[in-house]
Amino acid sequence: MAKRDKLAKWKSAPDPKKSVKIQAAPESTDRLSPAWQFHKRDVSHADWGWGKLSHDQFCDLLHHQLCSFETMTWGEIFKAVGDKGSGNMHHNIPVDDCIKPARERLAELHLDDIDEIFSLRLNNKTRLWGIKEGRVLRFIWHDANHEICPSSR
Repeated sequence: MAKRDKLAKWKSAPDPKKSVKIQAAPESTDRLSPAWQFHKRDVSHADWGWGKLSHDQFCDLLHHQLCSFETMTWGEIFKAVGDKGSGNMHHNIPVDDCIKPARERLAELHLDDIDEIFSLRLNNKTRLWGIKEGRVLRFIWHDANHEICPSSR
């Protein structure tokens, strides 16, 4: 028998009562379109809370801005570059890079167990912040003044 023809041997037979459980396929989300969830949104924060948006502002955000992202894949969203042609406009940010009040607010919201927070850029200053899990972005904040993680430029 040649070396490559050897068969693997079991140390012991598998337990028939146990089975492998997979919760989700470990595939990339690059080819998937984004989906949104709002149940984790911070409504009451004075600066970044969704409650400060009027009904019309919120509808405009949904209808014009988020709908346009739904025509893209996550791969396309991640590849979008900034105004000056450098740097990605939409990306994960380590929570440790966020300002202290944002980290404290995550703790108040019982969301301090996350390592990264996703920034979705709407315009020069406005960012939507959330937790990206698979193809779903669970929104937390509406940051109209780019305060949560200001650029170092």
